[in-house]
Formats: sequence, C-alpha cells, structure tokens
Amino acid sequence: MPFNNNKPLLSSLSSPEVQLAQYLSQHEGSMSQSELEGFLFAISCCPSSRIGNSWQHQVLPNLQIQEHPSENCQLTMILGDLFLLTQQQVTNLTYQLPVSCIPDVNPIDNFAPASTFHQWSLGFMNGYLLTYDLWQSFLVTENHQEFNTAIFILGFFANRTIAEEVCQENSLGEFTKFCLLLLTKIPEAIDTMNQFCQGLHHAIINTTALEQQLSDSSRLIDDS
Repeated sequence: MPFNNNKPLLSSLSSPEVQLAQYLSQHEGSMSQSELEGFLFAISCCPSSRIGNSWQHQVLPNLQIQEHPSENCQLTMILGDLFLLTQQQVTNLTYQLPVSCIPDVNPIDNFAPASTFHQWSLGFMNGYLLTYDLWQSFLVTENHQEFNTAIFILGFFANRTIAEEVCQENSLGEFTKFCLLLLTKIPEAIDTMNQFCQGLHHAIINTTALEQQLSDSSRLIDDS
C-alpha cells in the first residue's frame, strides 16, 4: 500500500492546530480533526469569494462567540487559515492525504467510527455535497466520469452500509478485495481532485473577469 502508516502525535501539530484539535475533541457535535481535514480538502475547490464563511458553522456548530469572544474568534481565524493553507496546496497540486489520516492496512477497519481515514472520508463527502452545485455549473461534460470516479474512491469509506450496497448492486466482486483495491487508488484520486480543483479555480476566475467586463461595458453604454 503506497502509504506511510506512522501517524503523528498531537504534539507534532502547531500551537493553533493543537488549540483547535482540543476544542473539537471536547465539544460534542463538532467535527473531529480528521473529519475537518477531509472537509477542508473538499471545499478548497472553491475560491474564498464563492464559499464565504458559512462552512465554519458545520465545523463548529455550537460555537457561541458571544460567550468567549476572544477565544472563539481565534478559533474561527485558525479555521480560516487552515482553509487558505489547504486551498493553496490544492491549487499548487501539492495536497496529499495527511499522515494522521493514513488508512489502516486492514481495509474493513477503515469503516470503523474511530478510524481517522473513515473520518477524513466522511468529512470529504460532507464538503463535496456543500460544493456540489458549483461543480455541476463548471464541470465539463466529458470530464464527468473521471471526476465521479475520484469522488467515489475518496468518499467510499464514509459509510459502510452504502459501500456494501453499491458493491453488491454493481457486481464489483468480493467486498474486502474491492476495498483493498480502492485503497491503492487513493493517491491517484487525490491527484485527480487537485487537478480538477485547479481547473475550477481558473474557470471561476475567468468567468468572474468576463462578468466584470460585461458589467463595465454595460455601465459605459448606460452612461453614454
């Protein structure tokens, strides 16, 4: 399997990341650190102007800024910095699966609730659903199959029941063997998503520039 299975300790994180990880682990309803990693990867396909800040409420649904304004504003700033960092890695084609989220060598164990890769996969799917409409607007038809394959691989371990049903309904072979095959495809699927995300960023930037030009032209005509 093309992974380094040595998972880092919490102490290897930076101080802000440790603060966020501790908050997530102590507050029910918040995402886990691994789930957040997958979620951020999925939403990083969107330029900041398109995604806004509403996604932060999915990560920290019970955060009440009014109660501890200084601490909680700092948490949202940390989230924003992590989003921008992940987005930079995606658009530079350098994003890789975090070492802390490396799959277990036993493929079935990656469906366990405590599995960090299961959590990453779950976060990824939640983030993808948040950006689904944007993808459908900009994705070129001939690229749908390659894109959908990458989504399928990266989100497969989010839900075992759905995964087993898909495997059975599509006659994909013995479940454990198919899971093992998909695990070997994860690096390639992430590379594919990096490339699609880079393309989406460029498409949105070009579209925004064109819309601005049309708006400016229309304003000039009206003024004349």
